[in-house]
Amino acid sequence: MTLWAAGASASCSNAETTVEMNACAAQDYSTADGELNKVYQQVLKHYADDPVFIDKLKKAQRLWLAYRDAHLASIYPEANASEVYGSSNPMCQSQILARMTRQRTAELQAFLERPEGDVCGYIQP
Repeated sequence: MTLWAAGASASCSNAETTVEMNACAAQDYSTADGELNKVYQQVLKHYADDPVFIDKLKKAQRLWLAYRDAHLASIYPEANASEVYGSSNPMCQSQILARMTRQRTAELQAFLERPEGDVCGYIQP
């Protein structure tokens, strides 16, 4: 299985054209983003009684989104990406976004899994 299909649906395992691969990678990223949003909402709900934490988490998430976008722009700095980087560029960008999003989801999930009395306050995913 290719990297782009790692989290994609079974129908994507047979993608052969650039259009199909771009669509499948975009679908994979969309799925990862949906999971991120689900876990983020779970964390907000879990810590609803801690407004200081919620405020800082929201700030961190906004900054992570800015970092994610800036990081992607640093990899593909040209504004006309498809012309400069080719027709597979949407797939490549979606793969990067999906990977980064899954990593961030794991970081947020750790807030839901930290044991009572954890003196460090955070479990590394």
